[in-house]
Amino acid sequence: MTWLQFFSFSFLYCFGNQKAHQESLRRYLKKCKLLKEISFKLFGSFKFGDVELQSLSRAFKACALLQNLHLSFPECQNITDVGLYSVGKDLKGLNSLRKIWIDLSSCSNITGKGLQYLSESLKGLESLQVLKLTTDYCPKITDRGLIFVRLLINSLVYKESH
Repeated sequence: MTWLQFFSFSFLYCFGNQKAHQESLRRYLKKCKLLKEISFKLFGSFKFGDVELQSLSRAFKACALLQNLHLSFPECQNITDVGLYSVGKDLKGLNSLRKIWIDLSSCSNITGKGLQYLSESLKGLESLQVLKLTTDYCPKITDRGLIFVRLLINSLVYKESH
């Protein structure tokens, strides 16, 4: 029997019953303990926010073999630092995670504090090799907020060279 190892899911400007979609997605991910790669893309949703992101990130805990995670939330105005805190907290125990891509372009309610939460949580992942974080057009993120991401990237480079 072949087990599903890759899962890709996309919403494009979805205005329908997102809560039902998100709940079924979360239940599905909880059952897929052998997933090695997840790609979740949501473009321009005005309803997807911290509560939905928390629900989604909790489902990642069940994916013990997860190696690659791609989360894309461009133009999701309702995602804040609280949502990033949840993602960081829920990814913290995934020791198989090697690559993370997160696109927060035009998420105008993200600040440097959210990046700090995320970076500090990911710092403990021994297997993490790649972090790509896109924060274009996020007016509340300052250079000071990006320092935390830079420190995490420096620690990844240091681990790789030793």
